[in-house]
Amino acid sequence: MRLLKVELKRIIKSRQAVILIIAGICLSALLAVIPVLFVSADVRDSNGSVQELNGLSAIRYWRDIKAASDGEVTPEKLKAALSTYQEFVELYGNPESETFPADVYIEKISPVDDLLRLLPVTYSDFVDGNLIPRGLTNISPDELDSFYEACDTRLKNVIKVDREPESTSQKAIALFSKVNRPFELYAGYTRDAFDYLCFSIMFLVIIGAVLSAPLFSENYESGADHILRCTKNGRGKLARTKVLANLLPGFLMYLVGISIHLLISDLSFGTVTLKTSAQALYDTVSLPNLNLLQLQLVLALGGLLTLISVNAFTYFLSSKLDRVAGTLAISLLSTLAPLFIFTAVGNNWISCILPAGGIGLNNNLLMQLVDFRFLHLGAYSFWTPQITILFTLIWIPVFLILAVRSYCKHQIR
Repeated sequence: MRLLKVELKRIIKSRQAVILIIAGICLSALLAVIPVLFVSADVRDSNGSVQELNGLSAIRYWRDIKAASDGEVTPEKLKAALSTYQEFVELYGNPESETFPADVYIEKISPVDDLLRLLPVTYSDFVDGNLIPRGLTNISPDELDSFYEACDTRLKNVIKVDREPESTSQKAIALFSKVNRPFELYAGYTRDAFDYLCFSIMFLVIIGAVLSAPLFSENYESGADHILRCTKNGRGKLARTKVLANLLPGFLMYLVGISIHLLISDLSFGTVTLKTSAQALYDTVSLPNLNLLQLQLVLALGGLLTLISVNAFTYFLSSKLDRVAGTLAISLLSTLAPLFIFTAVGNNWISCILPAGGIGLNNNLLMQLVDFRFLHLGAYSFWTPQITILFTLIWIPVFLILAVRSYCKHQIR
């Protein structure tokens, strides 16, 4: 414990470490505020003048407008929404056109917008081997009696279009069968908010890697390790203590940063919106049986595991390399490697099994969960997010053990 206190005190006294930790927490808060500011609304007052609302006032405005659609997504609600839409389209034409009355759009179409959004992709048509979303005017309200059966059909069609093997079909259908029905929808929370949560996780992981890079390399570079490894508590005990001491600040930075992010985001959009099913915000055939609150928790936990996994890999690099700059460069490159690899070749094993496989842009854990992504090995198929989390867990003990052993065996030059 005394050695651990000394190591923690050394980190806390490091101006660079303190600045990075504070920057990470502030960045998380900022990234929570940005998607709130994206929300806007134009409101006409009694005199006919238009007032633009932004941020929290716009969110409250849209929540009031759309509150009538809150709750379970039942076929009856969907039929009423579609009938309303088609009725006013017949009267006034395309709702997106400038000739469509703005007050009618706000009073009649906006309250059911989020329900209507679920229909075109669910009732897609095959055209030249592709699934093309059907226009709302081309869907009969009577078809919506079998909305959830149509979701099952769409999943099978997606499998057919992607030419997935039978093993994928069985796995996907089994996962989708566990999704709670009817879906729940509480309008308000945006996809942007989830994207920025993923950005926050990614930046915190990167900052964690920067904090971890000097762990052993710094003392190699300065020559202090010549003395430290010869002391009573040198080598194995020192290595384990330094690893634990370095993990704690990054761990706390992540917990504080993500907690502040989620607190700002959830209070801004309204906690009731977190009961929305993932399928109601993303694709109706998204496979995880999660509401938005559960999805947030899964992403936050996945990010924490990724942080520890990336840190463990960085400790291993630091135990091998004599220069902090080299350790940092390779660590950052490996952290961003899944993003580059996915951008180049699409969904693949390599980008998923790397320590940072859960963070990035289109390759992050969120997109793996809500998109239809599977990996194949022979006759077997594996859901991508399960593989990502599995290897993230595997790398943590592997690289922590390798880091300690590598430090103990390091040859002084």
